[in-house]
Amino acid sequence: MIKLELGEIFIKRYKSFASSSVFKSQKKITKTDYWEHHSKKIKYYFNNNSLIIEGDSGFYYQEKNLLVKFKTLIKKILAFLNKNEVRYLDYSVAFDKVIKKKSYFKSQINLKKDSFLVKNFKDIKNKFPFRKFSINYHVVRSYYNINLLNSYLDMTRVNSILEIGPGSCNLISLLKYHYNKNCFIIVDLPETQLLSIPIINELFPNSKILFPNENNKMIDEISLKNYNFIFLTPDQIHLLDDNLVDLSINTNSFGEMNLEQVNNYIDFIQRVSKNGSFFFNSNRVEKYPVINYQKQENLDTLPTRFFDYKFHNNEIKFFEICDLALQLQKNPVFQKLEKIIK
Repeated sequence: MIKLELGEIFIKRYKSFASSSVFKSQKKITKTDYWEHHSKKIKYYFNNNSLIIEGDSGFYYQEKNLLVKFKTLIKKILAFLNKNEVRYLDYSVAFDKVIKKKSYFKSQINLKKDSFLVKNFKDIKNKFPFRKFSINYHVVRSYYNINLLNSYLDMTRVNSILEIGPGSCNLISLLKYHYNKNCFIIVDLPETQLLSIPIINELFPNSKILFPNENNKMIDEISLKNYNFIFLTPDQIHLLDDNLVDLSINTNSFGEMNLEQVNNYIDFIQRVSKNGSFFFNSNRVEKYPVINYQKQENLDTLPTRFFDYKFHNNEIKFFEICDLALQLQKNPVFQKLEKIIK
């Protein structure tokens, strides 16, 4: 749960979005079983000019809170005492281990350590700008991904960034703060944007934000100059002009979609990306887009597998298992960076 103080004008725009046809009239195919469940867990309510928001999946910014710290500590203790539980590294230890790794023999990834934004976990603690929120695994993973991107891209030449399914916008907000990019385009479920839009407003109060319900025309180069953040629902992606984006990103959320949805987004990314731009994709090797699939006896839903994604014939910069994820979880994650060829 997060409490945010908002101005009257923003509150009016927020309520207008939540009651709009753009929010309420979603195509049935937009959500898998996974998101049918998690979208219902997203809640918001007002207390005068304060907005209280809460959710589960995708809601990864956490306010500094002693209760949250205590619960996290209890979970770690219980996991340590459970002899049947596989023990993984703490995210701070894992980050330092991966970043300080001296040899990347047999690895496609050529990490340019001179280009790193952060060189260790201590660096993250010093550079993380949003003091209202705590540093958690999702923040650490975002910094790891930024280091990867810096090893291959000149971020000073990246102006427009598209992210699909960013949840609470951890990665986007850090890219905005550290590199002050011109415009970010966020495609996500409208329920999730009830969380992400006010968070972005909290972190960047002077930014120009376009709500999904405030636009019904094509988004072009002029639009990118007029706004810092453009929010779109999945039903609105046709509004984005061709050859517009310098960097496209998806981390984790493709695995929460069915394969048809994933491939539609890959086609979308190819269409809106500039020739020579980049597409960074980090997702589970496979994931069932349903709730509690291990407890379902007659599961007829197939897992969404990375190897089934219908990628275009672009230039692959790297494609391998994520080293950081291996230190932290049982489910392996592929990470892939493509240079778009048209």
